[in-house]
Amino acid sequence: MLNSLKSFKILFSILIILLLLKFLIDYFYSSASKSSPKDYVNSETIESIFLSSLNNFDISDKMVQREIDKGKISYKVKVYSDLPIELILLELERNFSDKNVEIINKDAIPYQKSFCNIYSNGEIKLEAELSVDKSLTSNKGLISFLIKINNPDQLNKEIIESSEPISFLIVPDKSLQQNVISLKKNNRKYFILINNEIKDLVYKLNNNNSEKQVINTINRTLKDFENSSRIYIYSDGSWLNSRIVETISRQVKKEKKSLFYTKEFTDLSESDEDISFEIIEDLSRMSPQQKGIYIITSEQYLNLQKHFPSFRKSGFKIVSITELQ
Repeated sequence: MLNSLKSFKILFSILIILLLLKFLIDYFYSSASKSSPKDYVNSETIESIFLSSLNNFDISDKMVQREIDKGKISYKVKVYSDLPIELILLELERNFSDKNVEIINKDAIPYQKSFCNIYSNGEIKLEAELSVDKSLTSNKGLISFLIKINNPDQLNKEIIESSEPISFLIVPDKSLQQNVISLKKNNRKYFILINNEIKDLVYKLNNNNSEKQVINTINRTLKDFENSSRIYIYSDGSWLNSRIVETISRQVKKEKKSLFYTKEFTDLSESDEDISFEIIEDLSRMSPQQKGIYIITSEQYLNLQKHFPSFRKSGFKIVSITELQ
């Protein structure tokens, strides 16, 4: 009996000690948490991220006016007339997403002027007025992408249902006849590409063809791919003699279709490298209002599309090929 009572006292004492330790841990941990505010973001960091966000849209120093009053930084920013202010505000939200700041936006004039205030720990650190200047435009050039399709495996749902204004260059083949139907259903433009990659003898052209053979081949191609409003001949057509090219041109015109050449296009479809670097470098050399048309593969497109937002931020417009020709 005495041993049982002694054991009970020991267990009870241990329980009291554990409860006391828990109380002390909870007390000090809670006090430390309350006394240590969330990571403080100073004005210099906020201003740096703000200016970096503007720079992503190629907004120059001449378009930005800075003022400081009693430690509060304010900016007046001129915005390109073809750049929605909402895109800049979304960029700011994204770039500050991992910071302890609060961003409050207010439209003064919808689509024309907005105010943006950035707070940290309840204190306003930066305020900005963003106003559209109708005399300024960010348009550095127009770019278009044509996806070359040689076989059905290159046409997947993600590409067909893409919201981007891409078009397709179809290298004629019987295996693609069903696929172009899905392009039509999704309101995607596709065009016939006549090149030396055509393997299907029904659509293949070469310098040994007679005029009648050329006419029959073109007619068959247009019939099987009837929703194509255009025919493109690869490069300048020098791989075909002038007689063949003239016959193609005459027959296409007779069928009330349009004929174009890809000689002004940049063909990257045979590249095994990451083409994004080449395109970015190419765009950096483009003069204002210049156009760039690129032939790429479906795989290249899927890897490249993540760069489209940065292309637009830099002032380039991605458009359908029909807007350029």
